[in-house]
Amino acid sequence: LDILFSWRTRGTMRSSQKLRFVIKLSLAVTWAIILPIFYSSSQNYKACSARRPKNFLGMFCLSKYMVAVAFYLTGNVIGMALFFVPAVSSYIETSTWRICNILSWWCQAPSYVGRGMHEGQVPLLKYTSFWTVLLSSKFIFSYYFEIKPLVEPTKEIMRVNVNIYEWHEFFPQVKSNAGAILAVWAPIILVYFMDTQIWYSVFCTIFGGMCGIVHHLGEIRTMGMVRSRFCTLPEVFNACLVPRSSPKEKKGILPSFLEKKIFKDLGKSERHDPTKFALVWNQIINSFRSEDLISNREMDLMTMPMSLEYRSGSIRWPLFLVAKKFSTAVDMAANFTGNSAQLFQRIKKDNYMFCAINDFYELTKSIFRFLVIGDVEKRVIAVIFAEIKKSIQNSSLLVDFKMDHLPLLVDKFERLAEILYSNKQGLQYEVTILLQDIIDTLIQDMLVDAQSVLDQINYSETLISDNDGAFDYYKPELFASISSISKIRFPFPASGPLKEQVKRLYLLLNTKEKAAEVPSNSEARRRISFFATSLFMDMPAAPKVRSMLSFR
Repeated sequence: LDILFSWRTRGTMRSSQKLRFVIKLSLAVTWAIILPIFYSSSQNYKACSARRPKNFLGMFCLSKYMVAVAFYLTGNVIGMALFFVPAVSSYIETSTWRICNILSWWCQAPSYVGRGMHEGQVPLLKYTSFWTVLLSSKFIFSYYFEIKPLVEPTKEIMRVNVNIYEWHEFFPQVKSNAGAILAVWAPIILVYFMDTQIWYSVFCTIFGGMCGIVHHLGEIRTMGMVRSRFCTLPEVFNACLVPRSSPKEKKGILPSFLEKKIFKDLGKSERHDPTKFALVWNQIINSFRSEDLISNREMDLMTMPMSLEYRSGSIRWPLFLVAKKFSTAVDMAANFTGNSAQLFQRIKKDNYMFCAINDFYELTKSIFRFLVIGDVEKRVIAVIFAEIKKSIQNSSLLVDFKMDHLPLLVDKFERLAEILYSNKQGLQYEVTILLQDIIDTLIQDMLVDAQSVLDQINYSETLISDNDGAFDYYKPELFASISSISKIRFPFPASGPLKEQVKRLYLLLNTKEKAAEVPSNSEARRRISFFATSLFMDMPAAPKVRSMLSFR
């Protein structure tokens, strides 16, 4: 058969392959002659008789035919070993030993695609066990519920003697009950041969479900599940696809299993570092944009900033996860009736909401640090941020500030972010007015103890306060230009990290669409779900690049 199937490729065969087929054909013809000869000669030979010869074959009661069959089966035994023990076959194919090359040349033609990439012993045992259990269940069920119940009725039908049949005109020569037995057994025989497919479907469902649970197939099926578990993706990515930086230590079987399956054998800092995941994630989003699967706005909402962490330790997640959370947090804080500790507890329960608030705070602080260049204005803003930080640390934010004016303040910030994002020279006056309105809202409307803020500013001669402790008027006004000397740095540079911060603040405050609508393309949603699901699958640990095999 090997020669027959390879006959059409004889023109492209090398001389070594042709020699292999010639030798195989010669051996087949030789065995076809030798085996019948030895078999015929062994018919009259009694190897275990009392007068057996005192040679090696006579001592073990072996005939020449049995020895010839043993030599003939040696090649088949090697083939079975290569099939049932894939590690042996893989070693022979990849080994450089001369004897291994000869065995590989004899057993199969040399192939370079997939060479040495056989299934392991465990998958082969699983496959064999699957079919063993399936066929055993099918045979046992068929015997006890299909065949055995019909044995006694069949015997009874055979014992019944019927001389006159009602349908004798159709079967005039019938003299037994074979037709009745055939009618009884025909459906059972059909079911016996056809229910193998049913058993296969049942076992595929059972074993497929078990394998899916074990290997986490379908762990994340929708974009809603992607968003809810996105915070765990960097940790899983680092555990599966990032090699360990520390050398491997020898440990017991149980600790190694727990580290591999549960703790993923990575240090805490390595597991929670999102930098490498952000690089891969941004590449995926950029490829979506290059294929026109998402728009520029969706790309900005889904991209992770490369400066991922603030000093507070909070991670800057993509905006499609946190944008709507910020507006929800503003409404919650404005209408909250409990104390500050309860408000903080509710906010921290939602990781994305906490990150959105922290993102707004850090972005605003960084932008103001560059935007405001006047000494007095810097001191005012520094004191306000210090007061906010102090209230957060003391869990007295609802006591120190009137949060019912928070939505108005956020609206002013939203307008300011929109102007800063447009970055036009003619809007400098409007930026100044918005900054003054923000300071007025914070001190006059929201801050409970405004006098303490004025005290911290050291009662500058430039600032004058009324009896209520709030700003009455400014001489000159804050953020206003004096003798062509500007107190704010606007417009911003056209590129750089500050431009990205302004864009992020603008998108954070102006994103109105629901997170469930990003991305809107179904193919992009499918690819993201598949990528997230693949990270939770059981996969071998990633080696270092220098440990990977070369393609040469």
